[in-house]
Amino acid sequence: MVYLIICAVALVVSALTLFSGFGLGTLLMPTFAIFFPVEIAIATTAIVHLANNIFKLALVGKMADFRIVLRFAIPASIMTIAGALLLNYFANIQPIAEYHLAGKTFTITAVKLVVAFLLAIFAILELYPRFEKLEFHPKYIPLGGALSGFFGGLSGQQGALRSAFLIRAGLKKESFGFGDTSLITRIMLLETRNTTLLSFLETTLPTGDEDRGLGSGLTMISPGIGLWRDLGKCYALHGFFGLDIPIGGKDDDDPDTTVVYGTALTKTVTSKDTPYFGNLTFFVEFNGSSDIGTDGDTTMVSILPGVRWNLGHEFWLMPGIEFPVIGRDEFDNRVWLSVLKDF
Repeated sequence: MVYLIICAVALVVSALTLFSGFGLGTLLMPTFAIFFPVEIAIATTAIVHLANNIFKLALVGKMADFRIVLRFAIPASIMTIAGALLLNYFANIQPIAEYHLAGKTFTITAVKLVVAFLLAIFAILELYPRFEKLEFHPKYIPLGGALSGFFGGLSGQQGALRSAFLIRAGLKKESFGFGDTSLITRIMLLETRNTTLLSFLETTLPTGDEDRGLGSGLTMISPGIGLWRDLGKCYALHGFFGLDIPIGGKDDDDPDTTVVYGTALTKTVTSKDTPYFGNLTFFVEFNGSSDIGTDGDTTMVSILPGVRWNLGHEFWLMPGIEFPVIGRDEFDNRVWLSVLKDF
């Protein structure tokens, strides 16, 4: 259960901070500190930070202004080492005091006091209304990098400082956020040992912001049919074909109907009974859509690599990244994170 909580928090917080740009350490480090010593919690938070940053670099790195990256990252890297060395110094100081509670012995250490103090300070600053408006001239970006790196190495907390120093750097705000909501009903038509045939009906609600390119602004129903075939050696082939039919919010520029289709190759690497990672499956999915009923009928085809697994109790996680192959003007890439529940 401990690993489930840690993995779930790391995944959800990393997804949220993709939109905000900071907050991973603020939420993740205290969670890790519940289960590990403070210095280990900060180190593991740094590992998640690194993995998350590598992911974001691959996803949106081409949009970065590398002049600002270098001015901020170089002093941040140097001062992160200084902060980590100071953390190690505090961690090696003998406990200051100990006390007993509910039959257990607890210790008060210098590293706990320092990190608790910094957590309290950062929390107070983020609750203070004037801090929300705090910003610095771009000439102070190297100073911001140094302070951000130092406090990140010492306590795992530095996102709010980074935001304050970069907010006036002239960086573009890309369109990130939550999109439309879909509800899907599936009915099994045929099932054998190697083949499954099913029908589905998807209802899409326009919850995404159309002006920011995060939603279609349309209410749609999407009937279709799906096929699954076991290829042996834990490989499987999936396919589907359906129609997107708008029933609300449509204007003259929208197609009357969109034909949607796709196929996916999957490879399962764990058994169903593996704790927290049951039926861990990697997949590569090809999706396409063709508009019908407009003057400028368009076709879009994309590739979506990803992974899915069963956390337990029939809850599934399915993250992935979608890249356009045909119709590249539709979007640069999209991150998908699905949470599914089987009944």
